[in-house]
Amino acid sequence: MGSRNIQSSIILIVVLCAVALINCYPSGSPKCSAHTPKHSSSKAQTGKAPYKITTSSVTKDKNGKSTITVTIAGTNDSKFKGFFLYATAVDSNDKIGKFTKSSNTSVLSCGSSSAATHTNNDEKSSISLTWTAPDNFTGNVEFKFSSRSIKPIMSSRVLNKRDDDQLEYIFELAYQEILQATKTTPLKQSKTGNLTEVDDWLKNVIEYNLKNGKRNRAKFLVIAYELFINKPVSDSDIQKACILGWCVEFLQTYFLILDDIMDNSVTRRGQLCWYRKESVGLTAINDAVMLNNCIYQLLHDYFSTHQSYQLIVDLFNEITRYTTYGQCLDLISNPLGIKPDLSKYNEERYRTIVLNKTSYYSFCLPIRIAMYMSNITDETSHRKVEQILLKIGYLFQAQDDYLDCYGDPKITGKIGTDIEDAKCSWLVVQALQLANVKQREIIDLNYGQQKEESVQSIKSVYNELDIAEIFKQFEAKQYEEICGQIEKIDDPNLSKDLFYGILAKIYQRNK
Repeated sequence: MGSRNIQSSIILIVVLCAVALINCYPSGSPKCSAHTPKHSSSKAQTGKAPYKITTSSVTKDKNGKSTITVTIAGTNDSKFKGFFLYATAVDSNDKIGKFTKSSNTSVLSCGSSSAATHTNNDEKSSISLTWTAPDNFTGNVEFKFSSRSIKPIMSSRVLNKRDDDQLEYIFELAYQEILQATKTTPLKQSKTGNLTEVDDWLKNVIEYNLKNGKRNRAKFLVIAYELFINKPVSDSDIQKACILGWCVEFLQTYFLILDDIMDNSVTRRGQLCWYRKESVGLTAINDAVMLNNCIYQLLHDYFSTHQSYQLIVDLFNEITRYTTYGQCLDLISNPLGIKPDLSKYNEERYRTIVLNKTSYYSFCLPIRIAMYMSNITDETSHRKVEQILLKIGYLFQAQDDYLDCYGDPKITGKIGTDIEDAKCSWLVVQALQLANVKQREIIDLNYGQQKEESVQSIKSVYNELDIAEIFKQFEAKQYEEICGQIEKIDDPNLSKDLFYGILAKIYQRNK
């Protein structure tokens, strides 16, 4: 058999940590050639990689299959918690080969291949796994590794040589631009009169509510745009993509302000909810409406000449409509002051709420806008993308429900109230399915009650049923199923790495 190169690199999917390449030959030991990426079309990232990747020589197992041990170790005391490792043929997104589970690792099935990930959030200084090559495989192999443990940097493979700081800078430029664009100009004031007080108020609304978010939806949009456009893009184009990203964030903030009022929430993103601020109160309802109006003003001002302008506007309207449907079903499931009808709290109802309230606007909207901006307009491609993103959104909302009960408010930035608010959440749906007669009586008596002892009674039932462990198993299974869906993507316009990256971004998140 001829020699086979095995390249090992840490490549950004949506967030990426570092890169190192290793060449390994079947007949001997690995040779470390560099600690920077060597993609032919891009400039290498500067600086020493915080991880050292090594591979063993190729050996044969008892079944005659070719295996390699892949080890990733932090340098200069670098550690990581979560990770995701898989192998592909060079210049391909298709996973190949299988990993064997080792200490602190779990293996996820991805079709006929597998990937490796972590089993806990403990700090790790190194991991070692055995990778088995496919039968009769010849060719180059690339090991791709991502971790959440250090500051993300942007890979040229995904963001055209822009690092995270550069992207934040462009987002800030776009932000300053939208602050100006949403003001009432003298021309507008000739029709409306002097609205400078409104300008000042709206700026405060935007500054307080938009700036503290993680902006994941906006970043997904920009990353997706650069992947879909598949050619060099100017800073001006990226800034326009960032403005579209901010439009998605406006929509998110519009929903959150209203949601906090309806749920009687206390904190959001580590600060007091907007409606709870002195001198705001229910004025927040009108503030939310103003934010929603800003979206269409920005779309008109910046994209009215784009060939997909009407498609983008229509999509914002469509997704907003779906989200209000989901919000309605969520609210009427637990009407204020009325004991909730827990017989309606089932998987079907929960899935319908999540589909409409969360999945469409959080995941489908930013990616499909990026597709339209890249002039990918065929319905088949959009339908394929939507199927995957809706499933990711379902996992995301289930995580939110889990964190509402089990998350640390210092990390999540909000105090969970799903039990007090009698929410049709993933946790209570599972508990209702598993509870015995006594546990069901406790749930019926206490779910939706504001008293702290009632909340603790529900949490005690959750603990008895081991809901937290059931969720972890559910999360791993969902992850595996979504990987399988991504593997089936065969559309040349769509990037598997984008969807793996979005999935990696949310998997086992703690906020």
